[in-house]
Amino acid sequence: MNTQINKFHLSFITALGLVFILAIFSYTKVRTIITSAALVNNSKQITLDLEKISGSLTDAETGQRGYLLTKDKIFLEPFNEGLREYPQHIKAVRQLIFNDPEQKIKLAAIEVLAQRREDYMHKILEIDRLRATTVKELLVGKSIM
Repeated sequence: MNTQINKFHLSFITALGLVFILAIFSYTKVRTIITSAALVNNSKQITLDLEKISGSLTDAETGQRGYLLTKDKIFLEPFNEGLREYPQHIKAVRQLIFNDPEQKIKLAAIEVLAQRREDYMHKILEIDRLRATTVKELLVGKSIM
């Protein structure tokens, strides 16, 4: 009888040990899935904000072109809005990549290009206020972005 109780205890302890091991394994897998999901969400948000940077600059460029063609100041609204928005999106990306040095370097390059584009758009509008812009001056913008 004593042997049967010992066998029962041994079986129970073995089963309990297996349940404990499975629980640890499951917990580890769930933590991995949660971490992976967070990284995917972060990547999606970065992509969205990068698209917003591009969209804001496109809006500004479209507004600039509209103004240059029509001289109607209504086109300066998307121009100004795009130039006001893109730095906010750069800031949002910077916050999302705070711990990734490689991505920080790439974002800095994007920021430099965006600033060059903004400077060029302002320069063309200033030239247009003084005189008609030339085709050569307008084509410079293609090489910036």
